Amino acid sequence: MRYETFIALRYMRSRRRTRFISLITYISVGGIAIGVAALAIVLSTMNGLETEVRQKILDTDAHIRVVTFHNNGIEGGTWQAVMDTLLGVPGIVGVTPYIESEGMVGGRQRVTAVIRGIDPSTADKVYTISKDILFGSLDLGSSFEPVSPENSRKLEFYGMVVGWDLSQRVGPMGQKGYVAVLPDEEEGAGAITLFPSIRQRNFKITGVFKTGLYEYDVAYAYLGLEAAQNLLGMGNRVTGLAVRIDDMWDAESVKKKLEQVLPYPYWVITWIDQNKNLFSWMTIEKWAMFIVLGLIIMVAAFNIISTLIMVVMEKKREIGILKAMGATRSAVQRVFVSQGMVVGVMGTIIGLVIGYGFCWAQKTFRLISLPPDVYFIDAVPIDMRFLDFILITLLSLLLCLIASLYPARRAASLAPVEAIRYE
Repeated sequence: MRYETFIALRYMRSRRRTRFISLITYISVGGIAIGVAALAIVLSTMNGLETEVRQKILDTDAHIRVVTFHNNGIEGGTWQAVMDTLLGVPGIVGVTPYIESEGMVGGRQRVTAVIRGIDPSTADKVYTISKDILFGSLDLGSSFEPVSPENSRKLEFYGMVVGWDLSQRVGPMGQKGYVAVLPDEEEGAGAITLFPSIRQRNFKITGVFKTGLYEYDVAYAYLGLEAAQNLLGMGNRVTGLAVRIDDMWDAESVKKKLEQVLPYPYWVITWIDQNKNLFSWMTIEKWAMFIVLGLIIMVAAFNIISTLIMVVMEKKREIGILKAMGATRSAVQRVFVSQGMVVGVMGTIIGLVIGYGFCWAQKTFRLISLPPDVYFIDAVPIDMRFLDFILITLLSLLLCLIASLYPARRAASLAPVEAIRYE
């Protein structure tokens, strides 16, 4: 151990005259520990929330969408060939056609919804809708049923699977109603002006799903692919192709491959492109919290400044003796920088242990639970990342180092004759 560190540790020991200074030193250690623990816990919680939201979105939607620039859909026969091409690209594990349009669902109430037509035979390779169903099944076929017991006339009802929150407004399992959309743009071109003819079909709720994301559970209704084509008058066209890849983080590299394989008019959109605003906002919020909570460590660093200034005043005679014995200015400065860094290291280590311990306990035992009927998760999510803990450690030690410099320079500038003149 260097003598500067040895002296710094001796200055931290409680003596009768310096007991109050030692108390402030331990308060500084506690302040740094609290700040470091708070940063570790909050960042891990925000990482967990981001991970949960991202996973929910990717379970409900595709990793990549292939659509057309003109937004008129992909013609029948063509999209089957494009599917075969996509399945031959490395990294792609599933492809399914889909139709998506805004419409109105009428049951108990009339509600605006997103109508998504899917092919049940291939949808499970991309979406997790089958796993998210609470009641019923993914039965999207059609059936003919009588209008009423008194009326023998039969109507065709499409099977429809709706989100949990949407079902609270439209109706429960077995509810019959209608779904309506505006006609296809090409079909209505020139003929439809002020009074468009609305397409309408009957449906019967055959399943209710719950993803946990309110935006999906309150807005999405699933029909079979043929039923959606019939409803929208699209013939054999589809809106696009939904693609799932084996590693979602390779979406950009797979996108570049697809752009080389698929010429104009095809347009490749990744999940990052679709949710750029959401994840950018979450990243900004995370680092804003990092800065704000870092102020707690800064407050503790001010305690280090005051503590070291009092130590310099208390140890003026000892500093003079050290310099008279040959200690250089830089050596004296290192004594007090070492004392400040000892406080910083102790507080940082204690804070990291507390933060890691709390995060591990929450992740393992789910100490803080949440009502699942209100939130899409049943406990506070935790995702500890090594880089975050490294950044917290560096921030804490840097602030402690900066706080130690001014008192150390004051101590180093003391003249030995002035320091011991009256001793």
